[in-house]
Amino acid sequence: MDDIKENVCALLNSGGGTLILKAQADENILAKDCFRSDDVIRAVEQIFQPVIGTACVNSHLSIGNETPDEIVLNVQGFKSLCTLSYNMFLPTDTQVLPIKCDELATVIDLMNINRFIDVTDFENARSIDQFVHNSVFRIKESKTAQFKCLRSEKTKHNDLGSRIIHNKFMTYVSAFANHIGGRIYVGIDDKTGRVVGETITEAEQKDLEMKLQKHIEKMLWPEYCTPPVKGKQWDISFHAVIGSDGCPVQYVYVIVITIYASSGGVFVKAPESYHIVQIRAEESESSEILENKVQPMDFTKWKNRLLYPEGQRGIPRTLSRCDWSSTELRKECDALDGKLLRLINYGKWRDFEREAEKNRPKADDPNRIEIELVLLSKWYVYHYRKGEKDDFKSADNVMVEFNEKFCKSKDSLIFQVRGRLCLSALQRTRGDHEGSYRTAMDCLSDVEKLSPCILTAEFYVHFATMLTIIEGNEVLRGKLKGDLSQNSFKEEAMVFYNRALEHLRRISYVPLSKADMQQKSHINMAILKLGCSLSGDVVDEAVSKEAIEAASTCLKRVNESIVQDGNSLSGFRSCHHKFATSSLHYRRSQHETLIDKRMGLLESAIQAAEEVEFLATKRAQVTTNQLDIFKKRELYHNKSTILQAILKSRSPKTLQVCLDIDNGRDAILDCLRQELVSDRTFIHAVCETPLVSLVELAIEDNEHVLESLDNDDVTPLMKATEAEQLDIVELILSKDSGKKTLSWQKTSTKETALMIACKKGFHKIVKFIMENSDTNMNLGQKDKHDSNVFHHAAKHDNLLCVMIDICRRTEKYKNYKDYLNLKDKVGYVALHLAATSGSYKNVKLLLENDVPYDTLSSSSRTALHYAAFSNIETVEALLEFVKNKIDKPDAVKQFIDAVDSRLQTSLHIAASFGKWQTVSVLLDNGAAIKCDEENETALHLASFAGCTKTVKLLIRNQPAIVKHENRVGETAAMFAALGGQTEVLKILFDNKAKLWAESHGSSVEKRKTCLDWAVENNKPDTAKAILEHTNWKETMEKSAFSPDGLLAMMVKSMPNVAIDVLNKCEKKEKNKTEYDFFALQTKGEKPSGEKRIDNVTAMEALGTMAENSRIECLNHAVVQKFMEQKWSLRARKWYLGCLSIYATFLLSFTAYISLFTQGYASDARCMIISRIICYVFATLNIIRELLQ
Repeated sequence: MDDIKENVCALLNSGGGTLILKAQADENILAKDCFRSDDVIRAVEQIFQPVIGTACVNSHLSIGNETPDEIVLNVQGFKSLCTLSYNMFLPTDTQVLPIKCDELATVIDLMNINRFIDVTDFENARSIDQFVHNSVFRIKESKTAQFKCLRSEKTKHNDLGSRIIHNKFMTYVSAFANHIGGRIYVGIDDKTGRVVGETITEAEQKDLEMKLQKHIEKMLWPEYCTPPVKGKQWDISFHAVIGSDGCPVQYVYVIVITIYASSGGVFVKAPESYHIVQIRAEESESSEILENKVQPMDFTKWKNRLLYPEGQRGIPRTLSRCDWSSTELRKECDALDGKLLRLINYGKWRDFEREAEKNRPKADDPNRIEIELVLLSKWYVYHYRKGEKDDFKSADNVMVEFNEKFCKSKDSLIFQVRGRLCLSALQRTRGDHEGSYRTAMDCLSDVEKLSPCILTAEFYVHFATMLTIIEGNEVLRGKLKGDLSQNSFKEEAMVFYNRALEHLRRISYVPLSKADMQQKSHINMAILKLGCSLSGDVVDEAVSKEAIEAASTCLKRVNESIVQDGNSLSGFRSCHHKFATSSLHYRRSQHETLIDKRMGLLESAIQAAEEVEFLATKRAQVTTNQLDIFKKRELYHNKSTILQAILKSRSPKTLQVCLDIDNGRDAILDCLRQELVSDRTFIHAVCETPLVSLVELAIEDNEHVLESLDNDDVTPLMKATEAEQLDIVELILSKDSGKKTLSWQKTSTKETALMIACKKGFHKIVKFIMENSDTNMNLGQKDKHDSNVFHHAAKHDNLLCVMIDICRRTEKYKNYKDYLNLKDKVGYVALHLAATSGSYKNVKLLLENDVPYDTLSSSSRTALHYAAFSNIETVEALLEFVKNKIDKPDAVKQFIDAVDSRLQTSLHIAASFGKWQTVSVLLDNGAAIKCDEENETALHLASFAGCTKTVKLLIRNQPAIVKHENRVGETAAMFAALGGQTEVLKILFDNKAKLWAESHGSSVEKRKTCLDWAVENNKPDTAKAILEHTNWKETMEKSAFSPDGLLAMMVKSMPNVAIDVLNKCEKKEKNKTEYDFFALQTKGEKPSGEKRIDNVTAMEALGTMAENSRIECLNHAVVQKFMEQKWSLRARKWYLGCLSIYATFLLSFTAYISLFTQGYASDARCMIISRIICYVFATLNIIRELLQ
């Protein structure tokens, strides 16, 4: 019946057809004595009624013409997909059950990659850390927890891992992953619920983990989590069982296996479904059909058939989400967005401005529009968060520019959502809560179209926050109530917070942004569960104990993120966290009956509330109300506290508030004087901040503090320069106007303030110092690396131009050209550093100022060498200068072909870095393809780097180069194989590159082939590409490892490739199959068909198959045939010979014992003969054992 079931299923899935059943006595299909149509149709109906339904069975299956020996079953094609078993599971409270065949809607819902999973219940039911032997476990079996007690004793072939796996382990994995997650507790009796434990050593724990990982990876997981990762899709922990004496029982543990929810559907194995495959004479669709073959439907085809029904191609059953145009762009934008947002959250405005300027895209950046949009969105947040005068107007101007640009992006929908999110956030900040809600609500449908990312999570958190604000505002709640169908605004907010956490759980990149958003979600959920909103309104007057504990759990998640994962809270998040903690203490006090405990909780709540006020005050984002709170608290009485708050805030506004308080200026001044006396480096810390007024106070009557040095001989001027505090630099230099000494003082590393500014690329500070320094300033001063200011300036666009412009129009710098070509310790001049950083403007400027274009570094490299791995513009600038300014024959060619200390030209370097445009320019200008000290050409390096365009350019220029060998006989093809560059390898093969070197075999070093390199370095795709070559067999025969050894390496590290080799060794013709055993033996003949196998001295591949349990290889027809011939030709004789020796020994020994027991004398003739025979054959047995 199994064959009939498979054939009917295949016909249903393949448009229908006729199934003819014949009674044959020699086959187990149907027996003649039960060959009746009624029995057949009844059996088929019983199978397919649960699969396609009774109505479909009646309409799609019918009996045709019937004879005594034949039944015709007519099958009509099924419009949907017939699946006999989904191999997919879901949990119940006591067990896991397979999803039935008629539950198609459930399967489609589970396979929706974007389905919402509420993991709150699973997160709240966390694992217990202590297990007491024979005690009743407090958690009961449920849809998120199942118990297992493996009572059978473990043996050599039945260890704990095998018993867990054979105990429906993978069905539990599928069930929990398809639900909301769950835990398997191994070592708890599933009948009594008592803790029993399992005996397992530390070594066995590692083996168990590896075995579970191996079987979990065999299951079918969604693409985004394939292969499943420990710690994300699943986890395992071992908890020691505590004995009655309170001590852990040795080697007895409860094993907790955690499975996390995974949207997209998790299958134990591929669903059981069949279809008909047409075997054609040729690959074309018009060729003759030779055979219709029933085959199991592979998972990819089954999935496409299920999600894309016939006639609806392109309209998936599950929602199709919009994703970024490229993964690299998504990661780049999200990383930049997270970095800038953290600076805003910490109130580091100046750092934000510098970082935004630093990341401004260049004109040739392919992602320029997207990067600009990310920067604009963050500038928008910067303006409305900063809260200074006209900042809201600036934010509006930024949004106008953003709206003009986002439609030009490749990912316009994503940036449209980002813009609407920013607008809604600004409306909320302005107090327009209704407008903010409307803007977010209108954008919600667009957000649903996006794949899970940081942006979608951020939007859901923002929208949930708006819902909580509306819930706390009675007027607004009544006005907008009609927008919701059933749930309250509070319930909807919880849904969106959970949705944000679910989206964050799928993100594996930008860990800091992910952690910050998770912290924000948990804190906001805790505040909401405690009956409050972030606007300060009370959502619920009374809160249940369950809600309080749920809020406590959310805050524990935040604490774990801080302590265990090291994700510190930002300034904004710290305020919210303290606010939630204060609310938690207050709500707990409402349920506390003991007066002392209640008062203690209230005191903790008040203390946390005061910390909220203080945190809000000392940050740069200070609102008017928070400033009033700061004044009322009169913190200036504690001088060190107020001074510390001012420094940490880095906010001039906070400083001004403190100075405006009665006696505030005197208090701060007294505190400053004390600090300056006790700590000579305190002025350095002050100069690092933008607090100019505080610096003025510090040096009011004590200017000599500006000459203070810290342990590294750093002056306050250098600290201000390093922190890019231009106003303070101007202040210090104005105080030093008489002595003119501070600007050229050196640190312990011989750096001056001007050097530090040049190193950091601070244009304004460099300009100010140069224009206001004394006449003794020496631009040729060197630091510990012998670098001067021009070395540092050459790395920054426009900075060098500013400096040279000042030098040209200032008399004191008239000798500046003397310092432009000075070398540092490694022989670099400013031109080399400009070329390295890709600053073609600086390169042109230096050449215009008489810097020699062909200056060599200590490694004999010219500027062209360094430009070759930066950008094409710098290369073109150098070549253009040589063409137009150098009046020498072949000057350009000599410049291009100049070699360094390793005999490499600029063409080598450009090729090794995949700079195909640079390679093209160099070749167009007559670059010669030379060999370096290893006799390697640019093609060798380009092949290893994997740049196909570079490879094509080099081959087009010099086709014979593909056969060139380096010193150890390696060709470009071998370099490509070593680097796993499959596409490059195909190009080389198309240009007649060989799989082995011309000098192959002349020395040990020159024996490796392309296939050797690919297999040795575990490059399976490359190895497969090589095996497609017509000379694949000869390549294996020439292997440095021998064919047998090479196949053994494949079996160990890439079994799929080994299967491909074995498939190639089996040649099927019409009536004959030929086998080639060359890859299974090291010496002797290479037989095919039935030839003898002689002189086989090694079988490394077979041994590796057995050692690594490669069953699929051992079961291959070629291997089976090889072992069969070995048995028939040699092993059978050896076995029968050994059996004869043992049988003779056994008979003679039996005769000897029988004679001895019957009383024969030891010197009797029969006894002597039996004894001799025993001695002889015992000796032969020992020799046989030793040989074997």
